Amino acid sequence: TLAAPGKDLIFLPAEPGHLRFQEDLGADAMPVPMHRHLRQTERFKALDGRLRLTVAGREVLLQPGESAEVLPGVPHTYAPGEHRPVLIEVELWPVQDGGRFFETIYGLTREARLPPRGLGDVLALAAFCHSQAFYLAALPLVLQ
Repeated sequence: TLAAPGKDLIFLPAEPGHLRFQEDLGADAMPVPMHRHLRQTERFKALDGRLRLTVAGREVLLQPGESAEVLPGVPHTYAPGEHRPVLIEVELWPVQDGGRFFETIYGLTREARLPPRGLGDVLALAAFCHSQAFYLAALPLVLQ
């Protein structure tokens, strides 16, 4: 289980090569930055509440029980819908070192060390994300 301001994450059993977790996003949770996974598919499912998912510039509001899949390379972000908490299930595959990735991101969030505090923070985060094949959509891939 991981915790950061406005959100909690619980890892779930998954089939080999997959990473699966539930994420409880409070109404005040910061949106996940627009990003893309070059080699991973990601599936989102709203369990309780509504999830605002933006995929390739198109926004959808997932109702409880609805799911959506994001293919590799497609920019996306997600946040609670309608400024209310949402419980979601997320599955990523093929998994690389996803557990370490989320442990690092949640730790940086707890310590208020995520950008935008300066260019150095952005570049350090981009370097870490590159090691996980996770790319911020706002920065050119060549920079990351």
